[in-house]
Amino acid sequence: MKMLKIIKITRFGELNINEIVQLLNDDYTVVVVIETNNSFMINECTPYLNKSQIENMFKYKKENDRINYAVTKTIVNLLFSRIEKIKYKEIRWQYGKYNKPYIENKSKIKFNISHTKGCSIVTFSRNNIGVDIENLKRNIDYSEIKNNFFMNSEKILTLNDFYKHWVSKEAYLKYKGVGLTQSLESVEVIDENDNAVKVVDRKNNIQKEILIFYKEKENFIFAICY
Repeated sequence: MKMLKIIKITRFGELNINEIVQLLNDDYTVVVVIETNNSFMINECTPYLNKSQIENMFKYKKENDRINYAVTKTIVNLLFSRIEKIKYKEIRWQYGKYNKPYIENKSKIKFNISHTKGCSIVTFSRNNIGVDIENLKRNIDYSEIKNNFFMNSEKILTLNDFYKHWVSKEAYLKYKGVGLTQSLESVEVIDENDNAVKVVDRKNNIQKEILIFYKEKENFIFAICY
Protein backbone atom coordinates (compact mmCIF):
# COMPACT_ATOMS: atom_id res chain seq x y z
CA MET A 1 0.00 0.00 0.00
CA LYS A 2 1.33 3.43 -0.94
CA MET A 3 2.13 5.99 1.76
CA LEU A 4 -0.84 7.80 3.27
CA LYS A 5 -0.99 10.96 5.39
CA ILE A 6 -4.15 12.07 7.18
CA ILE A 7 -4.33 15.72 8.24
CA LYS A 8 -7.16 16.55 10.65
CA ILE A 9 -7.97 20.18 11.35
CA THR A 10 -10.73 21.96 13.22
CA ARG A 11 -10.21 25.45 11.81
CA PHE A 12 -9.58 26.60 8.26
CA GLY A 13 -6.59 28.63 9.45
CA GLU A 14 -4.81 25.40 10.38
CA LEU A 15 -4.59 24.36 6.73
CA ASN A 16 -0.98 24.23 5.52
CA ILE A 17 -0.92 24.04 1.73
CA ASN A 18 2.88 23.93 1.62
CA GLU A 19 2.83 20.78 3.75
CA ILE A 20 0.38 19.12 1.38
CA VAL A 21 2.45 20.06 -1.68
CA GLN A 22 5.59 18.60 -0.08
CA LEU A 23 3.81 15.38 0.84
CA LEU A 24 2.54 15.00 -2.73
CA ASN A 25 6.04 15.64 -4.04
CA ASP A 26 7.17 12.81 -1.76
CA ASP A 27 4.51 10.57 -3.38
CA TYR A 28 2.13 10.48 -0.43
CA THR A 29 -1.61 10.29 -0.76
CA VAL A 30 -2.93 13.13 1.38
CA VAL A 31 -6.27 13.18 3.17
CA VAL A 32 -7.54 16.45 4.66
CA VAL A 33 -10.35 16.08 7.20
CA ILE A 34 -11.88 19.32 8.45
CA GLU A 35 -14.75 19.97 10.84
CA THR A 36 -17.41 22.21 9.33
CA ASN A 37 -19.52 23.45 12.23
CA ASN A 38 -18.43 27.09 12.09
CA SER A 39 -20.48 29.39 9.86
CA PHE A 40 -17.57 31.88 9.74
CA MET A 41 -15.80 29.43 7.44
CA ILE A 42 -17.94 30.74 4.58
CA ASN A 43 -16.41 34.21 5.01
CA GLU A 44 -12.93 32.69 5.22
CA CYS A 45 -13.39 30.69 2.04
CA THR A 46 -15.25 33.16 -0.18
CA PRO A 47 -12.08 35.04 -1.31
CA TYR A 48 -10.75 31.78 -2.77
CA LEU A 49 -13.86 30.91 -4.79
CA ASN A 50 -14.69 32.10 -8.27
CA LYS A 51 -17.93 33.88 -9.08
CA SER A 52 -19.71 30.74 -10.27
CA GLN A 53 -18.71 28.82 -7.15
CA ILE A 54 -19.99 31.59 -4.89
CA GLU A 55 -23.32 31.58 -6.74
CA ASN A 56 -23.57 27.79 -6.46
CA MET A 57 -22.72 27.89 -2.76
CA PHE A 58 -25.68 30.13 -1.97
CA LYS A 59 -28.06 27.82 -3.82
CA TYR A 60 -27.81 25.41 -0.90
CA LYS A 61 -30.58 25.99 1.62
CA LYS A 62 -28.84 24.41 4.63
CA GLU A 63 -25.96 26.29 6.20
CA ASN A 64 -23.79 23.20 6.69
CA ASP A 65 -24.17 22.32 3.01
CA ARG A 66 -22.93 25.81 2.12
CA ILE A 67 -19.98 25.45 4.50
CA ASN A 68 -19.06 22.02 3.11
CA TYR A 69 -19.24 23.29 -0.45
CA ALA A 70 -17.12 26.36 0.31
CA VAL A 71 -14.49 24.46 2.30
CA THR A 72 -13.95 21.64 -0.19
CA LYS A 73 -13.82 23.93 -3.22
CA THR A 74 -11.42 26.28 -1.41
CA ILE A 75 -9.00 23.52 -0.39
CA VAL A 76 -8.86 22.25 -3.97
CA ASN A 77 -8.49 25.77 -5.40
CA LEU A 78 -5.66 26.61 -3.00
CA LEU A 79 -3.76 23.40 -3.74
CA PHE A 80 -3.91 23.70 -7.52
CA SER A 81 -3.24 27.43 -7.42
CA ARG A 82 -0.01 26.64 -5.58
CA ILE A 83 1.20 23.71 -7.71
CA GLU A 84 0.26 25.35 -11.02
CA LYS A 85 1.40 28.83 -9.92
CA ILE A 86 -1.79 30.46 -11.17
CA LYS A 87 -4.53 32.53 -9.55
CA TYR A 88 -7.29 30.50 -7.96
CA LYS A 89 -9.86 32.13 -10.27
CA GLU A 90 -7.93 30.76 -13.28
CA ILE A 91 -8.40 27.15 -12.18
CA ARG A 92 -10.66 25.26 -14.56
CA TRP A 93 -12.78 22.61 -12.92
CA GLN A 94 -13.70 19.87 -15.39
CA TYR A 95 -15.91 16.82 -15.14
CA GLY A 96 -15.50 13.32 -16.51
CA LYS A 97 -18.05 11.11 -18.23
CA TYR A 98 -19.71 10.26 -14.92
CA ASN A 99 -19.36 13.77 -13.45
CA LYS A 100 -16.23 13.08 -11.39
CA PRO A 101 -14.39 16.40 -11.06
CA TYR A 102 -10.78 16.84 -12.11
CA ILE A 103 -8.34 19.65 -12.83
CA GLU A 104 -5.66 19.24 -15.48
CA ASN A 105 -2.23 19.92 -14.02
CA LYS A 106 1.41 19.25 -14.81
CA SER A 107 1.94 17.29 -11.59
CA LYS A 108 -0.81 14.79 -12.50
CA ILE A 109 -2.48 15.24 -9.11
CA LYS A 110 -5.96 13.78 -8.73
CA PHE A 111 -8.48 14.58 -6.03
CA ASN A 112 -11.76 13.43 -4.57
CA ILE A 113 -14.25 15.03 -2.19
CA SER A 114 -16.88 13.88 0.28
CA HIS A 115 -18.79 15.57 3.06
CA THR A 116 -21.48 15.01 5.64
CA LYS A 117 -23.09 17.05 8.38
CA GLY A 118 -20.28 18.59 10.41
CA CYS A 119 -17.30 17.35 8.41
CA SER A 120 -15.66 17.54 4.97
CA ILE A 121 -12.89 15.45 3.49
CA VAL A 122 -10.64 16.15 0.49
CA THR A 123 -8.08 13.67 -0.83
CA PHE A 124 -5.14 14.27 -3.17
CA SER A 125 -3.02 11.65 -4.92
CA ARG A 126 -1.05 10.85 -8.07
CA ASN A 127 -3.22 7.74 -8.37
CA ASN A 128 -6.94 7.25 -8.84
CA ILE A 129 -8.66 7.81 -5.52
CA GLY A 130 -12.12 7.64 -4.01
CA VAL A 131 -13.38 8.70 -0.60
CA ASP A 132 -16.68 8.70 1.26
CA ILE A 133 -17.60 9.97 4.74
CA GLU A 134 -20.78 9.61 6.80
CA ASN A 135 -22.01 10.99 10.11
CA LEU A 136 -22.70 8.08 12.47
CA LYS A 137 -25.22 10.17 14.40
CA ARG A 138 -27.60 10.09 11.45
CA ASN A 139 -29.93 7.50 12.93
CA ILE A 140 -31.63 6.31 9.75
CA ASP A 141 -33.82 3.27 9.14
CA TYR A 142 -31.43 1.24 7.01
CA SER A 143 -33.46 -1.98 6.73
CA GLU A 144 -35.06 -1.14 3.36
CA ILE A 145 -31.81 0.28 1.99
CA LYS A 146 -30.03 -2.89 3.05
CA ASN A 147 -32.54 -5.05 1.20
CA ASN A 148 -32.26 -3.00 -1.99
CA PHE A 149 -28.54 -2.27 -2.20
CA PHE A 150 -26.70 -5.06 -0.36
CA MET A 151 -26.16 -8.75 -0.91
CA ASN A 152 -27.67 -11.27 1.54
CA SER A 153 -24.14 -12.51 2.24
CA GLU A 154 -23.11 -9.12 3.63
CA LYS A 155 -23.41 -9.13 7.43
CA ILE A 156 -25.15 -5.91 8.42
CA LEU A 157 -26.46 -6.25 11.96
CA THR A 158 -26.11 -2.70 13.27
CA LEU A 159 -26.27 0.86 11.99
CA ASN A 160 -22.48 1.08 12.23
CA ASP A 161 -22.18 -2.07 10.08
CA PHE A 162 -24.41 -0.41 7.51
CA TYR A 163 -22.31 2.75 7.36
CA LYS A 164 -19.07 0.75 7.17
CA HIS A 165 -20.33 -1.13 4.12
CA TRP A 166 -21.88 1.97 2.56
CA VAL A 167 -18.75 4.14 2.70
CA SER A 168 -16.65 1.24 1.40
CA LYS A 169 -18.84 0.73 -1.66
CA GLU A 170 -19.11 4.46 -2.40
CA ALA A 171 -15.36 5.00 -2.02
CA TYR A 172 -14.69 2.17 -4.47
CA LEU A 173 -17.18 3.45 -7.06
CA LYS A 174 -15.72 6.97 -6.77
CA TYR A 175 -12.22 5.50 -7.16
CA LYS A 176 -13.45 3.72 -10.28
CA GLY A 177 -14.84 7.05 -11.51
CA VAL A 178 -18.42 5.92 -12.05
CA GLY A 179 -20.06 6.95 -8.78
CA LEU A 180 -23.61 5.74 -8.26
CA THR A 181 -24.16 5.25 -12.00
CA GLN A 182 -23.06 1.71 -11.08
CA SER A 183 -25.33 0.07 -8.54
CA LEU A 184 -24.15 -0.44 -4.97
CA GLU A 185 -25.30 -4.07 -4.96
CA SER A 186 -22.80 -4.84 -7.75
CA VAL A 187 -20.00 -4.18 -5.26
CA GLU A 188 -19.95 -6.83 -2.54
CA VAL A 189 -18.06 -6.74 0.75
CA ILE A 190 -16.39 -10.16 0.99
CA ASP A 191 -14.01 -9.64 3.91
CA GLU A 192 -13.55 -7.06 6.66
CA ASN A 193 -11.79 -6.16 9.86
CA ASP A 194 -11.67 -3.04 12.03
CA ASN A 195 -9.42 -1.08 9.66
CA ALA A 196 -10.10 -2.42 6.16
CA VAL A 197 -12.72 -3.93 3.92
CA LYS A 198 -12.23 -6.05 0.83
CA VAL A 199 -14.79 -5.68 -1.92
CA VAL A 200 -15.36 -7.48 -5.20
CA ASP A 201 -16.77 -5.69 -8.22
CA ARG A 202 -19.19 -8.21 -9.71
CA LYS A 203 -19.12 -6.38 -13.04
CA ASN A 204 -15.52 -7.33 -13.74
CA ASN A 205 -14.62 -9.64 -10.82
CA ILE A 206 -11.95 -7.21 -9.56
CA GLN A 207 -11.11 -7.22 -5.85
CA LYS A 208 -9.99 -4.11 -4.01
CA GLU A 209 -9.06 -3.26 -0.43
CA ILE A 210 -10.67 -0.20 1.15
CA LEU A 211 -9.22 1.48 4.23
CA ILE A 212 -11.68 2.34 7.01
CA PHE A 213 -11.21 5.13 9.56
CA TYR A 214 -13.62 5.20 12.45
CA LYS A 215 -13.58 6.55 15.99
CA GLU A 216 -16.89 6.51 17.78
CA LYS A 217 -16.10 9.61 19.86
CA GLU A 218 -15.59 11.59 16.62
CA ASN A 219 -19.02 10.55 15.24
CA PHE A 220 -17.69 10.01 11.70
CA ILE A 221 -16.65 7.06 9.57
CA PHE A 222 -14.82 7.40 6.27
CA ALA A 223 -13.35 5.07 3.69
CA ILE A 224 -10.49 5.57 1.23
CA CYS A 225 -9.82 3.59 -1.92
CA TYR A 226 -6.56 4.24 -3.81
